[in-house]
Amino acid sequence: MVDSRATGDDLVRLIGADPTRLRLLYPGVGPQFRPLPRAEVEAVRTRLALPQRFVLFVSTLEPRKNVPRLLEAFAMLPGLGDFAAMKLVLAGRKGWLYDAIFATIERLRLHDRVILLDFVADNDLPALYNSAEVFAYPSLYEGFGLPALEALACGTPVLSAAVASLPEVVGSAGVLIDPLDSTAIAQGLVTALREAPRLRRAGPQQAAQFTWEQAARALIATYRETV
Repeated sequence: MVDSRATGDDLVRLIGADPTRLRLLYPGVGPQFRPLPRAEVEAVRTRLALPQRFVLFVSTLEPRKNVPRLLEAFAMLPGLGDFAAMKLVLAGRKGWLYDAIFATIERLRLHDRVILLDFVADNDLPALYNSAEVFAYPSLYEGFGLPALEALACGTPVLSAAVASLPEVVGSAGVLIDPLDSTAIAQGLVTALREAPRLRRAGPQQAAQFTWEQAARALIATYRETV
């Protein structure tokens, strides 16, 4: 079983897996990830001391998540439009080789514009996504990319890397960019902000294609085929 076509292609390319023996089983997104009432969102925003306008990143802080380039892109935003008051919220625990992230914050003098939330409880994640102006996920590689799907389901405009499995997850409901180009990431953030009304409508529609019921049906079908 593979959780994306991209993962299946990687198995074929890297270890010579037989493509006829691979079966695709997309994960689903939980029903708690959805557009929420404003009062519920504001309660979490207040408790977590979130700013009024911010770009959100959710994941472990590690090299493949490409956070230094996201920081470089974010530093360009004031020069690309009226985004001087925008903050960047990084929600996630430290993984490995995370020093480059903090070195980039220091180099770009972003201390006043970047908020480090560390771990966020599962119960708060839906409201956190709902609070954001844009969810940014310029990851260099994902086997699936569940945070992007969760953000889509919440109706949050998504900026995503156009690599690996992420185009399968995001489709046309988000803004896809080259994750190796900080300028492209910055321009993608501007596009996501300006196209927010369309993306907020498109996100839940795209996310509706990924349900745990469909995943269960695919798993049962594979068991039956195997037996």
